[in-house]
Amino acid sequence: MRFVAVKSVEKQACAMAFKTRDFLVRQRTQTINALRGHLTEHGVVVPVGLQNLPRLAAAVDDETVVPPEVGRYCTTLRTHLRSLPADR
Repeated sequence: MRFVAVKSVEKQACAMAFKTRDFLVRQRTQTINALRGHLTEHGVVVPVGLQNLPRLAAAVDDETVVPPEVGRYCTTLRTHLRSLPADR
């Protein structure tokens, strides 16, 4: 059996901060990729990258580009994206 030293509260908190940030960054990436993928199915091709998010948002807002039903679901994804921290 292996024994490990007990971590201090500060080290545990620091580890939790890194894990939480990593989780939120992955969730933001997944949401952006889902939005990009759904819009690609409707002919809207946007390059990868956080800097292209305004182009995705413009496509969602334009009812001539995507049907209103698709726009509603994409708006849900955008709302979720706005609830995530913007920290990189």
